[in-house]
Amino acid sequence: MRALFVGLIFSSIHANAQIIEFKEDKSCVPETDNCFSTLKIKSANKTVQVDSLNGPFFLSRENDQVFGCGGDTFSQAMYATLTDQNGVTIKYSHIGPIIDCGISDKGRLYWFVYERKWNSDFEPTIYIIDNNAKLLHEQKVNLSEKYWIVVGEDSISINTPKYY
Repeated sequence: MRALFVGLIFSSIHANAQIIEFKEDKSCVPETDNCFSTLKIKSANKTVQVDSLNGPFFLSRENDQVFGCGGDTFSQAMYATLTDQNGVTIKYSHIGPIIDCGISDKGRLYWFVYERKWNSDFEPTIYIIDNNAKLLHEQKVNLSEKYWIVVGEDSISINTPKYY
């Protein structure tokens, strides 16, 4: 009976700690592509604010994280971010210019398409990371094509852009 009671308390605490919503307030230096965002993450029991991030942002309900891509083709930070409901942020250093980014179909994994230099040529490359920013998959790709990638129990559908 005691184990059941402790389990119920843990589940109720965990449920209340989940991210309910997030809001991005973006500001840019006039006449530049230098933009940063303040992210406000709301859970049932508090709201936290994290400054100086770079989107676009995606909510992973599965991982209870907000994924910040860390830029796009116009403005890029040095890293992407995975931020939890307490404002704790894990950083993933970019390996090249970002072409595109997103979240997997089940919301467990995060992906980037980078312009990566291989030998002397630049080629688009897909990188897939987990909720601890560990690299799980890397694959050279072509632009203007659709890719279906399965990593563990998750799948990712990516349409690479026509150009960047």
